[in-house]
Amino acid sequence: MRLVLRGDKVMKMGEGAENPHQLSMRAGVSYTTVARYVERSETIQTLDLKVFPTLVVRGLKVSPQQLLDMKIGDLFSFEDGE
Repeated sequence: MRLVLRGDKVMKMGEGAENPHQLSMRAGVSYTTVARYVERSETIQTLDLKVFPTLVVRGLKVSPQQLLDMKIGDLFSFEDGE
């Protein structure tokens, strides 16, 4: 069992971002990290709790309170595999 970050949903949050490069530039986070979070999220084993909120708050213009008010299902899908 595991949670998988819903990268497609993340890109549409707040003001949204057209592509990972735009989100990287806005948030001040490396392109490699952003691409992994939004395009290859199924490969993520750990979520950096400093980087992820930076992407959402700075990069997508979601307020900290809006982020806290989100349901876990808005951000993650559940995989019931090995």
